[in-house]
Amino acid sequence: MAGTVLPSAHESAFHQNGLNLLRLILALMVVFSHSWHLVPTGAERPLPTILHQFQIHGGSVAVSLFFALSGYLVSASWDRRPAFRDFLKRRARRIYPGFIAVCLWQSMVVVPLAVGIGAGFPSLADVWQSGLAMVTLGSLGHLANPQLELFPAGISHDLNGSLWTIRYEFLCYLLLALLGALGILRRRWLRWSLFGALWGWFVIWPDAEMPPALTRVFGAWSDWGWLAVYFLGGVLAYWDTGKIPRNRWCMLLAATAVAAAFVGPEAVGRAVGPLVLPWLVLQASYHKLPTRLANRLPGDFSYGIYLYAFPVQQLLLQFTPDVKWTVSGFTLVATVLTLPLAVASWYWVEARWLRQSSPAT
Repeated sequence: MAGTVLPSAHESAFHQNGLNLLRLILALMVVFSHSWHLVPTGAERPLPTILHQFQIHGGSVAVSLFFALSGYLVSASWDRRPAFRDFLKRRARRIYPGFIAVCLWQSMVVVPLAVGIGAGFPSLADVWQSGLAMVTLGSLGHLANPQLELFPAGISHDLNGSLWTIRYEFLCYLLLALLGALGILRRRWLRWSLFGALWGWFVIWPDAEMPPALTRVFGAWSDWGWLAVYFLGGVLAYWDTGKIPRNRWCMLLAATAVAAAFVGPEAVGRAVGPLVLPWLVLQASYHKLPTRLANRLPGDFSYGIYLYAFPVQQLLLQFTPDVKWTVSGFTLVATVLTLPLAVASWYWVEARWLRQSSPAT
């Protein structure tokens, strides 16, 4: 079969794809992965190796692909309107309204509920005030996930175990804006050289440490290097989209490489993943079935699910201490409880701010 290529970045077909569906699937993968780590019986269920690996690493794979898709999509945003300040304003409107809303919801709902059904904590007013200060001011200032001792032993003390990626997301936006302003994005050899250097550093020195001052600003290198490599993989997929072949044999070969890396040594997955995964999922998103399904979605609820699911899971465990959850059952119930919050986040917060950024969001 003759190979085809992804639609050109400048064609109207750019928006006719299944990326919304793909993001929704990735958000549900994160929920499933968190469920496996939170539910006490999750580690006791014997599974085949590949399924066991998926439970352990599925969330990390989903986050990696979120960053790859982000690199792809925000490259389009920069390409349509290459203005540094305007670009950052559009990105802030996309990421921060939902982030601020979930921080406030955590302070006004999650913290009081956690204290109300816990024991041995300070007064509700004291914890609410400290929670509000830590979650809103602390998170907005440092984009870090606050640690509050609100949950019983055996349950994560992270108030929201998903928020840690927000800092890296915005730093990647800033990186792309700098590359665009310097003209690097439009020079193929420069963007590939940058990706190659970052990929090599991440593969060879994944646990390298940055000076403490840089770590406080940029986060740990092990996280920054990992996420930035996938983000740049998505950037390359956008700018070289017309040169990427799309046929069933290439996709089968790529999927085989990913599966081998997934069950193999960690170093192999670290090396293969950024080279193959962004390309593979973007190829899949342009097929007819995911495109048709994505076009029927009433909104993009993936970000809301990602933001709200972890606190919902924490509270669900506390309200059902005697229930012997299975991972799949817990994931299903947590998703059902999270979906209304995600829908509200989309219609009442995210979509309203996005309309101010149209058409180049």
